[in-house]
Amino acid sequence: MNTATGTTYNLSFLDAAERLKRVVNRTPLTFNQSISKKYECNVFLKREDLQVVRSYKLRGAYNMMSSLPAEELNKGVVCASAGNHAQGFAYSCKKTEYKRCGVYAHHHSQTKSDADKNVWREFY
Repeated sequence: MNTATGTTYNLSFLDAAERLKRVVNRTPLTFNQSISKKYECNVFLKREDLQVVRSYKLRGAYNMMSSLPAEELNKGVVCASAGNHAQGFAYSCKKTEYKRCGVYAHHHSQTKSDADKNVWREFY
């Protein structure tokens, strides 16, 4: 994929898996009996709530940041989110040790704000 700046990103699934194994937990698939019964099939839930930021959003944020060239990362990175992606972004910044900026809407919930602050606080 190319951007307006002409940067090419490595979007290989195998390369992404290699990068991510340093920061994400291997989460289990858990059989869900009630949904399985309702839909008459075997339903397994991927337990991404067991990640350090309680969401799969860490995977995308860290993979993208760790794929960017150092010259771009050194300029800083910005996240416009008030939820799980913001937490994944904050944790990724901590792990990659690059400048960061979070941008929030005025109307996001206090619950999300408190959760984000807990993640951001870890490295401020």
